[in-house]
Amino acid sequence: MKKENLKKSECLFVVVNLILSIVAISFLIGLEVEVVSAEVGDFTPAGQFNTESMTDEEASQLWNKHLQDEIKKNPTVSNTPVDPSVTVKDLPDPGFGTETTTETGERGLFSIFAKPKRIGGGILQGLSWATTAYMVVGLVGGWLGLEEPLTNSLQWGVSSGLFTAGVLRSEAIKGFFGSHAFLTGAVVGVVVFALTYKEVEYKTITFDCQPWEAPIGGSDCEKCNDELHACSEYRCKSLGQGCGILNEGTESEMCADLYEGNVKSPGIRPWEDVLTDGYDYKPMSQRPLSRGAQIIRQGITGRCIEAFTPIEFGIQTNMPAQCKIDIVPTVGHGAQAYEPAGYDDMEYYFGESSLFAYNHTQRMNLPSPDAINDFADSTNQTETGGLEIENDGRYELYIRCVSPNGYYNAEPYVMKFCVDKGPDATAPIIEEFSIADNSPVQYEVDEVPIVVYTNEPANCRWTRDNDLNFDTMENIMECADNLWEMNANMLYTCSGTLTGIVDREDNDYYFRCEDQPWMDKADRNKMSQGRKLTLRGTQPLTILDDSLKPKEGEVIRGATTTVEVNLELETRNGEDDKGTSVCYYGLDNSNFIEFLETNSFEHKQSQYLPAGTYTYYIKCVDLGGNQASTNTTFTVFVDTQAPEVVRVLFNVDSLQIITNENADCFYSTNDNTKCDFNIGEDAIVEQMMHESSDKLTEHFAPWEVDEAYYIKCVDDSGKQPLPTECSMIVKPVEIGE
Repeated sequence: MKKENLKKSECLFVVVNLILSIVAISFLIGLEVEVVSAEVGDFTPAGQFNTESMTDEEASQLWNKHLQDEIKKNPTVSNTPVDPSVTVKDLPDPGFGTETTTETGERGLFSIFAKPKRIGGGILQGLSWATTAYMVVGLVGGWLGLEEPLTNSLQWGVSSGLFTAGVLRSEAIKGFFGSHAFLTGAVVGVVVFALTYKEVEYKTITFDCQPWEAPIGGSDCEKCNDELHACSEYRCKSLGQGCGILNEGTESEMCADLYEGNVKSPGIRPWEDVLTDGYDYKPMSQRPLSRGAQIIRQGITGRCIEAFTPIEFGIQTNMPAQCKIDIVPTVGHGAQAYEPAGYDDMEYYFGESSLFAYNHTQRMNLPSPDAINDFADSTNQTETGGLEIENDGRYELYIRCVSPNGYYNAEPYVMKFCVDKGPDATAPIIEEFSIADNSPVQYEVDEVPIVVYTNEPANCRWTRDNDLNFDTMENIMECADNLWEMNANMLYTCSGTLTGIVDREDNDYYFRCEDQPWMDKADRNKMSQGRKLTLRGTQPLTILDDSLKPKEGEVIRGATTTVEVNLELETRNGEDDKGTSVCYYGLDNSNFIEFLETNSFEHKQSQYLPAGTYTYYIKCVDLGGNQASTNTTFTVFVDTQAPEVVRVLFNVDSLQIITNENADCFYSTNDNTKCDFNIGEDAIVEQMMHESSDKLTEHFAPWEVDEAYYIKCVDDSGKQPLPTECSMIVKPVEIGE
């Protein structure tokens, strides 16, 4: 109610101000300005003369005389001479009508309401109204104690409205706006008031410093995993009280919501980016809306995956999760923790990783149904290493993922696919070697172990220098020839030893394999072309003479409690003939640390050491395994004292001084500054010379009798006397005989 009364008072205040503004300007102008008014009537000027009985000439003369009299009384009347030949009725209207009067102050209060004839007059009238209203509203608003924003808006609103009304009242404005000038002005004033008025609300805010606490919950935990900054435990827990670190102590640490109230199980969807080229998922959707996906081969009838061909697929979860995969559909009991059944009963971790992650990949390499059946028939085995082919080569892999809080999807996500069931008509493929092609071999090592990885069980052989048929290759490898003997990458292995490696030469080896070792020789598929592998023989790695720093027995001086020591050396020869290698250092001959700047032929490492004697052991190793070792012993001396002058001599017309350590000495003979000078001030300072570069403790200057020498000495560490002190003051004198 109080607020409504205030609003009504403000509206009444606007109306009162409009009236006061108009009355005030009317009164002011009426008192000061002489007003000329006119009324329409017969041409008988103030009843002074009648022209009916006059000739035109007499009437013109009379009119001229009357006009001159009017000009004297009112300067605003035009002083236009009248042609005697013109009749009275032809004379122009002087602009006042047919009857003119002059009044001063008698009609001033109402003269402000007179309608201007022209727009210019309307603008002047509007400005006079607006100016007066602006000042009056401001004064009254301050007197009533209105807030400044309200007073300002009222000033602009009232002034704008009156200015608009004043302009529209001129007789030149026709139509609706001309006949409703004040109504239009009122609307303009209200609009301007509404646009300019802004309520000001004042609030008191009190700041109270309290211990900071992380936000409730854990909705922002995963912001820590942005990969731009390391996600430390502190940074993780600062994002929410439910946040915690997963995979702690591994390279895959991440932050996740561990709040006990989070009972959701992970969402699962196929990961398209990692799927092997030539395959698709169908459909591409996420649980729980989708219960799984099918892996299909593009452009092939039947769309089954190729037998004995590694295929990679994956899933993504909507939260960090640990996932398992199995071919047996274990029972689950709702989205609950590990016990009692379901997730724990599954045998394999997805991708053989037990870490919590968003992305999970799995690689598989499956035999065809026919290959499994042939293997069983040929070997008379009823056990096939756990391989079971159901539905004629059709597989269903069951996937469950568990959240950090232990909640998993009871209903497994199913990944389906089938394997080509036709007979094996292709030769085995060597996927990779345990040694990279063109690898260097250590100097004077003439044999190395080798592992060949194939896409299916096979027998493999090798030979040197020339590619031969499989049957004529003389070196037989030991191979895994059972279907279930796959390694972690779903590949089959053959092992052997390569011999006859020659130093400083390229050594070429050729490999061939045949598949289905359980079949008759004639039914096996052999490689028609050998796979080449080259190994490079090398030469020894050496350390360049005199390149090791600090040198044996060297003293490293410094003026601080710890002194910088730079370990440096260069290597030569080795596997690339350039000496490229990685160097390590240590204080014993068993524990080594890698140089900061290495993996080149130049190696550098800085150390900050306190005073003492140190022995550093250094070893360098290249890609071929060639190794070079050395060591150096040096002393770190911390010098905290400025050099001291221990002897002063006269030596063949020279002043000679000797210091207790290597130093540079400077002197001044200026008795005004004495010892108060800086080393290096060329204007007054001279440097004492050394007789030779290997005698830096001896210093010489010209001998000047009765001249005072103010001497300062500085050592390699920058230690010198205080600014106003000298190392020694010497004044040579001549001693009489």
